[in-house]
Amino acid sequence: MIKNLTVHLIPALKRLSLGLTIRNPYTSKIKKYFTRAYNEAVDLGIKIKNAYGIFLNDDELAYIALHIEAFNKRNNKVMTVALVCSTGLGTARLLEQRIKKQFSNQIKISRVVSVQEIKEKPVSEDLVISTINIKLPNVPLIVVSPFLDENGIRKINGVISKFNNGKAKPEAFMSLINPKYIFLNDKKITRNRVIKKLTDALYKDGFVRTGIGQAAIKREEMASIQQSI
Repeated sequence: MIKNLTVHLIPALKRLSLGLTIRNPYTSKIKKYFTRAYNEAVDLGIKIKNAYGIFLNDDELAYIALHIEAFNKRNNKVMTVALVCSTGLGTARLLEQRIKKQFSNQIKISRVVSVQEIKEKPVSEDLVISTINIKLPNVPLIVVSPFLDENGIRKINGVISKFNNGKAKPEAFMSLINPKYIFLNDKKITRNRVIKKLTDALYKDGFVRTGIGQAAIKREEMASIQQSI
């Protein structure tokens, strides 16, 4: 996701710094159907605005939201859980339903077993949730009330947070933006001048080869001609 966001945002920030905006015909639908991803895009937009003074409007944020949504879909791994209950099948099913209701998109209960059953077969699940404290080697386990009180919910949320800890966050993009290569103050600067100024700075720091500026300007001119046809 970070790579895709970088590819999208670097030219977008250049364009916005010149006062050029684009219309996203799907903005309203993206905001409606991908609300979580859009809110994450808004958070990223606020960070960019605070750090670099560039405002991302709804259309720009909607494009970013698509990248975030695609990433979330690819990385939406659900935690598998074995549920152990020592107080009877009825209580076990009640606890199962409460967990499913509370964590429907985050947890998949693969089996409901007794204490004896969980010890007889190797545990392949990501987590064991039990109503009684049992010893299971090398298996994450938390103990909750059969009625899943607030303390139990907090415990499960804590494990889910650790489980998802390896997933990349939109904020990680901010670490890839170097203020040294963003030019905002010159209102009279032209597109070609921006490209030359940026590529000169990148060349000086050893990031690009000589001639890259002219090649970029030529490519932009060709793109402008194609768009006008």
